[in-house]
Amino acid sequence: MIAPVAPLRPYTGLSYTRLPTVAARPARRRRKRYRVVVAADLQYEFTAALWPWEVRRDLWTFVSLPDRASAEIAEFADGLTRGFGSVPVRVRIGTMTWRTSVFPGGTGGGYVLPVKRAVREANGVEVGDEVAVSLEVLVG
Repeated sequence: MIAPVAPLRPYTGLSYTRLPTVAARPARRRRKRYRVVVAADLQYEFTAALWPWEVRRDLWTFVSLPDRASAEIAEFADGLTRGFGSVPVRVRIGTMTWRTSVFPGGTGGGYVLPVKRAVREANGVEVGDEVAVSLEVLVG
């Protein structure tokens, strides 16, 4: 059985009206909020020297994590890493605290922590200076 179809309405000659166009607004970006938990047994405080890694024309500075901390983080993060093998952390150097990631250091096998220019300038440290680092591995 075929379903009945409603009859077509006759064409009345009326045209549709255009709705006023609204200037396109850029979409608001909502930050995703993740529940972050600090791994209680993966908190470290150490002192290390800033070392340079020159890429292109930029100067990138890093701090190498101690061997024991790197080994524990590698064991903990096995299979839980992000891009480039990174592990999320919360770091405090001097007066600044921020969230970033530590990365595998290549040939040495340990992890390295990137230290951005704003942190260096806020604490008045340069390449070669020893810095006190407080690091917490984040889970979640």
